[in-house]
Amino acid sequence: ILQSSPLLEQLYLSGLEVPFDGTAVALNPISLPRLSTLIINHIPFDLASGLLERLSPSSACRVSEIELPWSEELGLSGFPYQAGRICTPQTPGEQVIYPLLRAISELLHLEIAPRRYLRTFVDDWDSWENQAKIQHVADVGRMFFETLGRLSFKAQISQFYLHAGSMAFLVGGLAIVRELFPETVDLEVVTEKGLEGLEVLAEPVTEDENPRWPLPKLAVLRLTTFDPSFNYDRIIPMVIKRTQAAASSPSALSPITLLTIGNGVVHSEVLGRLEEAGIKYERWSESDVL
Repeated sequence: ILQSSPLLEQLYLSGLEVPFDGTAVALNPISLPRLSTLIINHIPFDLASGLLERLSPSSACRVSEIELPWSEELGLSGFPYQAGRICTPQTPGEQVIYPLLRAISELLHLEIAPRRYLRTFVDDWDSWENQAKIQHVADVGRMFFETLGRLSFKAQISQFYLHAGSMAFLVGGLAIVRELFPETVDLEVVTEKGLEGLEVLAEPVTEDENPRWPLPKLAVLRLTTFDPSFNYDRIIPMVIKRTQAAASSPSALSPITLLTIGNGVVHSEVLGRLEEAGIKYERWSESDVL
């Protein structure tokens, strides 16, 4: 039906149950050049995977919303890559690109721009939150964003939003940002249980025998934790260290010029060190100064 509908502009697939009798189906490409809206909602994984594998991205598409129940096959197939390929704008300037990764209780949400995302729901979070499953989730995120990370105009992508439900997901998410979006200037991180994973940004990493700072253009860092006891005194020295290092190597590293913090606690003398380093800071009223 889709192959015979090249003028189709909107496609909604929801709650379909397609019986499979074992008959092989030819995987011929599907071209819908006028498709502006694609919404897939809770259809069998095999059906969604087969459709996205065959569907050619449309430059007319502005909405690509894909929602599926979690499946072990997600990270063992090319489906996340195909979903990312369909969700990625085809031309520069077409839409503001603001990558978002949210891995929290019962939800993995991967977004390239507003209304361009892959969302999957997890029924059993406790069984998911083990080392093997955490790596599985990280692989899904990396594959989804891979197409975006390879765009010729990806230098225009300067923001990233990361919401992590655990420290392991924070570290995995930061690895994706460092690998695929090294030009990030503005990074927002929200966590449920603390922010210690950000310490990976505190030191340069040796690559090809040359030390290189992760996210060397990072200038704005926005931090929020839902743990009211978290002490930002643990993170602020990293921010100061990067800014001081930038002063001696401005061509290799940008200083952090703005730090925002939400919830948690911080000592006034530590905030004073930020001011001494020339770093502007903003805090929400929910964050307590000791």
